[in-house]
Amino acid sequence: MMKTKIAGCWAALALVAASGWASDAGRGAAVPGFMSTRGFARTSLLDKSEGKEAIVRFRFELPYGLAAGWRVPYLGFSDVPAGEFNIEILRVAALVDFPDASRKPGGHQLTFSGKPNVVVPRDNVVESDAVNVPVPPGAVLYVETYYRNAAPAGKLPCMNWGYTAAGIDAGLVGDRDALAASSGSPERELYTGPTPPAPLLAGQPYLIRSYQPMGVVGRPHPDYRGPVTPVVFIGDSIAIANGDFGRADADDPYPARGWNGRVCADRVPYLVYGQGGSTGVGFRNLQGKPLFVYLFGDGSAGRKFTHLVDGYGINNLRDRYRRADRATDWQLIWRQRAEFAAIAHRQGLAYLHTTLTPMTAGCMVIGEGLQDKKPAEVFADFIADRRTFNEQVRTTSGEIPGCVGFIDCGGAVEENPAAGDNRWLAAFILDGIHPNSAACRKMAAAVPPDLFAKHPNPLPPVNDR
Repeated sequence: MMKTKIAGCWAALALVAASGWASDAGRGAAVPGFMSTRGFARTSLLDKSEGKEAIVRFRFELPYGLAAGWRVPYLGFSDVPAGEFNIEILRVAALVDFPDASRKPGGHQLTFSGKPNVVVPRDNVVESDAVNVPVPPGAVLYVETYYRNAAPAGKLPCMNWGYTAAGIDAGLVGDRDALAASSGSPERELYTGPTPPAPLLAGQPYLIRSYQPMGVVGRPHPDYRGPVTPVVFIGDSIAIANGDFGRADADDPYPARGWNGRVCADRVPYLVYGQGGSTGVGFRNLQGKPLFVYLFGDGSAGRKFTHLVDGYGINNLRDRYRRADRATDWQLIWRQRAEFAAIAHRQGLAYLHTTLTPMTAGCMVIGEGLQDKKPAEVFADFIADRRTFNEQVRTTSGEIPGCVGFIDCGGAVEENPAAGDNRWLAAFILDGIHPNSAACRKMAAAVPPDLFAKHPNPLPPVNDR
């Protein structure tokens, strides 16, 4: 095997066939895949529902368009405690905004087994019926979901995808005061204030108390010509854009999408699987469950992505300090990376991973096993482990089976990446562990726009073998 360094990524080059997904000029993959970007959302609490119903309007870009037969999937998940939610979708409307300005937007009423409503069981995926209308490349799809808790005494289901209103820039939202009361209060099902509240400018932090589709699943439009590379990102709060509150500057075209959403922009379909504070246990335990099978197939067919990008690690490194076996921390993360690469390889996905971004001393977690050490000593050990791990990613990623490259997120925002000094560049620091909007933009700018097309899936689709 030969290794070469291309635009900041180690790529392992092997004599293997490129995936049909990535090389068939968009003429259709073996199975339908995710064809949408993650999009934006705004949420309105219904005036006469006493907080038990809501409407969420979600925006999806469709860089490859859609062939007839596309569907919209929903996941039975809520941050409301288990047993208190039972998601019932009452109505879903979809509006296609065509790239050709001369065409009027087209509306569609989505159904589920022929009905307008459906209950989404916990931890399961429910797809809409197929919409047999093709959508051209470059179109935008607006999906409006009217939903409630089917349990009369339960709270309104919600997904917390970022900070609460405390992190919203007053310059981005017309009526910040109308949202402020929801900040930091777990008892609030949704935004408070006027009902419905002032419309929310599209963006990641405004997804806090909403519920939305997972994406749009289908095949590329027959007229699309180009690589087909839907990507799934897995990771922690950095993956789900916990610190990206808006525009990095006035010319920022993709505000509040995190570093990964800015990489994909409106060019590459993608989905993020992650949770703030996570160490990867959730992804490991996802195997065999309905969501895993839906996203990644059953090992012989059904995967909906070509590439998986792994960003877990920073929480592993700081939380491992709860124990006294600190010396092997970076190696534990490296073994987890190899483990997740093997999972991706089994499912027929190309694997990429990231270096770790910096972290300040105030974000350290020092457990009982290290109470006899001074905090400065523990933090110095953390810096050394992070430096070693990042160098391992930069120099030996090509030795991980199925790994086609890495993304140097840490090097993009660090004062001295060669020294691994663990110091955020001053313009990028937020709270010590999360990148701000400017940092997310810098991390994205360090990634070649054609990264996924130039590093194709090393395996053919599993059901094409």
